[in-house]
Amino acid sequence: MEIIGKYLKYMMEKDASDIYFTVGVPPAFRIEGAVNPYKDAAPLTPDDTENIARSIMTERQKKKFKKPKLFTLLKINKDMATLICERCPKQQGI
Repeated sequence: MEIIGKYLKYMMEKDASDIYFTVGVPPAFRIEGAVNPYKDAAPLTPDDTENIARSIMTERQKKKFKKPKLFTLLKINKDMATLICERCPKQQGI
Protein backbone atom coordinates (compact mmCIF):
# COMPACT_ATOMS: atom_id res chain seq x y z
CA MET A 1 0.00 0.00 0.00
CA GLU A 2 2.97 2.30 0.49
CA ILE A 3 3.32 2.81 -3.26
CA ILE A 4 -0.16 4.29 -3.67
CA GLY A 5 -0.46 5.96 -0.27
CA LYS A 6 -0.08 9.50 -1.62
CA TYR A 7 -2.74 8.82 -4.24
CA LEU A 8 -5.19 7.44 -1.69
CA LYS A 9 -4.58 10.45 0.56
CA TYR A 10 -5.21 12.82 -2.34
CA MET A 11 -8.34 10.84 -3.23
CA MET A 12 -9.73 11.37 0.26
CA GLU A 13 -8.75 15.06 0.38
CA LYS A 14 -10.51 15.77 -2.92
CA ASP A 15 -13.42 13.39 -2.24
CA ALA A 16 -12.67 11.61 -5.52
CA SER A 17 -14.76 8.57 -6.37
CA ASP A 18 -12.13 6.75 -8.47
CA ILE A 19 -8.42 6.65 -9.26
CA TYR A 20 -7.20 5.58 -12.69
CA PHE A 21 -3.68 4.28 -13.26
CA THR A 22 -3.12 3.95 -17.00
CA VAL A 23 0.08 3.29 -18.92
CA GLY A 24 1.24 6.35 -20.84
CA VAL A 25 -0.66 8.99 -18.84
CA PRO A 26 -0.40 10.41 -15.29
CA PRO A 27 -2.67 8.99 -12.57
CA ALA A 28 -6.15 10.55 -12.75
CA PHE A 29 -9.01 11.07 -10.30
CA ARG A 30 -12.76 11.28 -10.84
CA ILE A 31 -13.86 14.34 -8.87
CA GLU A 32 -17.48 15.48 -9.10
CA GLY A 33 -17.92 13.46 -12.28
CA ALA A 34 -14.88 14.85 -14.12
CA VAL A 35 -11.61 12.97 -14.57
CA ASN A 36 -8.60 15.12 -13.63
CA PRO A 37 -4.89 14.25 -13.83
CA TYR A 38 -2.85 14.16 -10.63
CA LYS A 39 -0.88 17.37 -10.14
CA ASP A 40 2.67 17.36 -11.52
CA ALA A 41 2.72 13.60 -12.13
CA ALA A 42 4.68 11.99 -14.93
CA PRO A 43 3.05 9.50 -17.31
CA LEU A 44 3.04 5.98 -15.89
CA THR A 45 5.21 3.27 -17.38
CA PRO A 46 4.06 -0.34 -17.67
CA ASP A 47 6.26 -1.15 -14.65
CA ASP A 48 4.72 1.71 -12.61
CA THR A 49 1.21 0.48 -13.32
CA GLU A 50 2.08 -3.12 -12.56
CA ASN A 51 3.84 -2.20 -9.30
CA ILE A 52 0.84 -0.16 -8.15
CA ALA A 53 -1.54 -3.01 -8.98
CA ARG A 54 0.59 -5.63 -7.26
CA SER A 55 0.98 -3.45 -4.17
CA ILE A 56 -2.72 -3.89 -3.34
CA MET A 57 -3.24 -7.46 -4.57
CA THR A 58 -3.52 -10.55 -2.45
CA GLU A 59 -1.05 -13.38 -3.06
CA ARG A 60 -3.78 -15.28 -4.90
CA GLN A 61 -4.40 -12.34 -7.23
CA LYS A 62 -0.67 -11.93 -7.86
CA LYS A 63 -0.43 -15.56 -8.96
CA LYS A 64 -3.36 -15.10 -11.34
CA PHE A 65 -1.83 -12.04 -13.00
CA LYS A 66 1.61 -13.31 -13.95
CA LYS A 67 3.79 -12.01 -16.75
CA PRO A 68 4.18 -11.89 -19.77
CA LYS A 69 0.99 -9.83 -19.61
CA LEU A 70 1.24 -6.21 -18.57
CA PHE A 71 -1.20 -3.99 -16.77
CA THR A 72 -2.63 -1.22 -18.92
CA LEU A 73 -5.36 0.16 -16.65
CA LEU A 74 -6.04 -0.04 -12.95
CA LYS A 75 -9.14 1.57 -11.40
CA ILE A 76 -9.71 1.83 -7.66
CA ASN A 77 -12.95 3.18 -6.29
CA LYS A 78 -13.42 5.14 -3.08
CA ASP A 79 -14.41 2.25 -0.84
CA MET A 80 -11.74 -0.05 -2.36
CA ALA A 81 -14.49 -2.55 -3.11
CA THR A 82 -13.79 -2.55 -6.84
CA LEU A 83 -10.48 -3.27 -8.46
CA ILE A 84 -10.58 -3.32 -12.21
CA CYS A 85 -7.44 -4.37 -13.95
CA GLU A 86 -7.26 -4.74 -17.69
CA ARG A 87 -4.30 -6.39 -19.33
CA CYS A 88 -2.98 -6.76 -22.83
CA PRO A 89 -0.16 -8.82 -24.36
CA LYS A 90 3.24 -7.17 -24.29
CA GLN A 91 3.79 -5.04 -27.31
CA GLN A 92 6.92 -3.36 -28.59
CA GLY A 93 7.02 0.32 -27.87
CA ILE A 94 4.98 0.15 -24.68
